[in-house]
Amino acid sequence: MDSILSSKESTCPSEILETDISGLNLSHTWNLEDKMLEEMPDVKSSFTELENSEAETNNSLEPDARASSSSCEQETSSRQAANKGKKKKKPISEVLEDRMNVHVEKFLKFEREMEEKFLHIEKEKLELEREKVNLLKQLLNK
Repeated sequence: MDSILSSKESTCPSEILETDISGLNLSHTWNLEDKMLEEMPDVKSSFTELENSEAETNNSLEPDARASSSSCEQETSSRQAANKGKKKKKPISEVLEDRMNVHVEKFLKFEREMEEKFLHIEKEKLELEREKVNLLKQLLNK
């Protein structure tokens, strides 16, 4: 989403298409629409009328389009000014990697502690075995 909003092609956020946001490529559906219009001539004439009325509306709104363009430029510049003061967000991959590293470090620390405890227990077992051997020797000597 951030890449779409900051791209050079999108100078005005209000002009961003839903397909740009969702990342969908709908070009394959256009072929289906063309086939449907060929099979249903009455629908095609309705679409043609709609397109003609849209063209007339757009032609009558041309002076407003220039004003809209300047408002988009103002919107873009104000958004850029607001973003200058903000702390830049890390990409999700970096955040995930950082969190993974934290958990890996915790796991490795825990593993070292367990290994140290295991070695300590083994050392105690050896000492007890020596004591046992010494006690058995004393019993044999008596």
